Amino acid sequence: MHFINTLFTVKSQTLSAAGGNFLLAINAAHPIYRGHFPDNPITPGVCSLEIITQLAAAHYSGLEKPVEVESIKYLGFVNPLQTPEVTVEISISNLGGEDWRLRGTLSADQKPAVKMVAKYRVTSPTVNLKYHD
Repeated sequence: MHFINTLFTVKSQTLSAAGGNFLLAINAAHPIYRGHFPDNPITPGVCSLEIITQLAAAHYSGLEKPVEVESIKYLGFVNPLQTPEVTVEISISNLGGEDWRLRGTLSADQKPAVKMVAKYRVTSPTVNLKYHD
């Protein structure tokens, strides 16, 4: 499922070859919240991870699919009614050769909610602004 402009919209972004920072507006009316949970919407953890990976794929060519997810930490909840805006920070570093590491953090109310570290194999990720307004 593609979440850009459905589950969230990018309100602002700062990009460089080393990573990016994003301010997102979460759509509390998105269908995932009907089942998770109707009276107390919480963004599913897997959807938070998907937000990070979709932002990376949309803005950096070559980061479409990780070859390994090294770590995932769920540190808090994202309730779009209480915190309609979240931030995502992505950093990209070369591990040598074609191996690259992406670190991503999704934060709500200035507190980390999800952190992930994944490895990608590409010649060199390049900034791609196709989803920039």
